[in-house]
Amino acid sequence: FRKARRYLKKAGDHPSTWYYMAVVYNKSGRDKKAYQWYQKVVDHRNNSIYLSTVRKRALANTLE
Repeated sequence: FRKARRYLKKAGDHPSTWYYMAVVYNKSGRDKKAYQWYQKVVDHRNNSIYLSTVRKRALANTLE
């Protein structure tokens, strides 16, 4: 998971990267950190192709 986080940090600063960073934290058992990343995706209001692909999934994970 560390390798995935390092890779994602280099990938760019957009909602799809934030979503997959949350997934990595969630899979590694760090739920609080994952929730923060999911919430960042949900709170982002700039419409973009990146946001449209992951917002619904991020919202579902914050409601659990």
